[in-house]
Amino acid sequence: MSESLSNQQRNENAISDLSDFFQVPLEHLDQLHEIIGLEREALSRLETSEVIRLSEIKSEIMEKIEHCVQQGQSIFFQLQQAANIQNPEAVLRASDPSGSLLEDRNRILDLTERCMSENRKNSSQLKLQNQRVHAALAAVRGEVHSPDCYTASGENQSQFNSRFLGRV
Repeated sequence: MSESLSNQQRNENAISDLSDFFQVPLEHLDQLHEIIGLEREALSRLETSEVIRLSEIKSEIMEKIEHCVQQGQSIFFQLQQAANIQNPEAVLRASDPSGSLLEDRNRILDLTERCMSENRKNSSQLKLQNQRVHAALAAVRGEVHSPDCYTASGENQSQFNSRFLGRV
């Protein structure tokens, strides 16, 4: 009987730990989502130094999130062993009939997906701006790429004319 009580106590402790644990990554993900939004605004205003500063903050938050994931996996492993179930949703349902753990997990997954989506948009915007800068520099240097054409011998030839920066 005491062994059963001990397992039940460990399970309750793991549920409490996991419930407390879920709040930390939610806070970090909220911060990350806010930083990604600020990064988008800085990208649209072409504020390079601000984009760099926000990218550094994003990296710091991501390290915290990765640390939380490692901790959560340890706690979750305890619940899996106690419930003897492998499916994450089934473990949370079996461990917490109220459903609050599953709700927290789903909020984390949803917020993670939103952060990833917004970050991809920022990445696309950054790549587009990078292409524009390179195109402008190429024009300033006089690097005009002529379309492919055929020579008199019938071979395909690309022409690339350029000049030194500052020379007209």
